[in-house]
Amino acid sequence: MPFSAYAPQIAVLLIFGALLSAWRVARPRRGFGIIRQTDAAHLFMNASMALMLTPWYGAALGTTVTALYALLALVTLILLARALRPGRDRAGRIGTYGYHLMVTVAMLYILSAMPPAMPGMEMPAASPPRLAEFIGLGFLLDAVVTSFTVTFFPNLATQAATRTGDLEDETSIFALREGAIPHVIMDIGMVFMVVAMAG
Repeated sequence: MPFSAYAPQIAVLLIFGALLSAWRVARPRRGFGIIRQTDAAHLFMNASMALMLTPWYGAALGTTVTALYALLALVTLILLARALRPGRDRAGRIGTYGYHLMVTVAMLYILSAMPPAMPGMEMPAASPPRLAEFIGLGFLLDAVVTSFTVTFFPNLATQAATRTGDLEDETSIFALREGAIPHVIMDIGMVFMVVAMAG
């Protein structure tokens, strides 16, 4: 059975991640700090990947999604540039925005390699280039490390997160683990996209 046959299950997982992120974005919270920005990014990425796995995804939607990713990359680049200025938790912000810029650029790369219509990720079998394999391995490693850290060392992760100064209620272990779920789902979706490219 080709790996792409698991597209429906992956789509359901991505939809769950998007809905959880949507709830976190809509939840009453002060301001629009780095955590809510991250939740919004997870919402967009998980929802867009789920859309790519539906029969309705075609050339028109593909162009729109690619344009939105390009816009997200630009916004993230601006936020990263602002994070380079001296300020509270400069390193943490650079790391957060830098990671999300890398994710967005990786998705633009994947989109460039996809055919215009790809219901269920059905595409000709072909070995992905080394860069795609590297991208998939990187996201798989991130999913494993994130899951391991929030499960077994949540206090360390919470202490690191608190330094951003924008976390509000995110300093609890429950909130930390809750926020990690859409992140890991996004990683899984990215890995699926890369592996499905292999046929």
